[in-house]
Amino acid sequence: MPGQGGLQTIGRLRREWPAVKIVAMSGVKSAGAIDVGGHAVALGADRFLTKPFEAATLVRAGQRVCSATKRKGPLKAPAPDRGVRDPVGRALIRRIDASP
Repeated sequence: MPGQGGLQTIGRLRREWPAVKIVAMSGVKSAGAIDVGGHAVALGADRFLTKPFEAATLVRAGQRVCSATKRKGPLKAPAPDRGVRDPVGRALIRRIDASP
């Protein structure tokens, strides 16, 4: 996330890909007066996990967000390249594009 923090990324993902499922995670529950988990969910994260967590917890969170049947909007972002430059991000975009 060069140039932006995780909470900013959640907001951007929600704007650009309204139907994408988001599992946010952080090593802290709060930063000063900010409830990080509550803020992440308010910005559009479907689930929030506090690190450290067991792999099974992440799997369950993924299963829960993926089992939701209603979509909030189109899964794909409007821009063809979506501004993603790294190979991992591009591979993720290809998987999203290939999904029904």
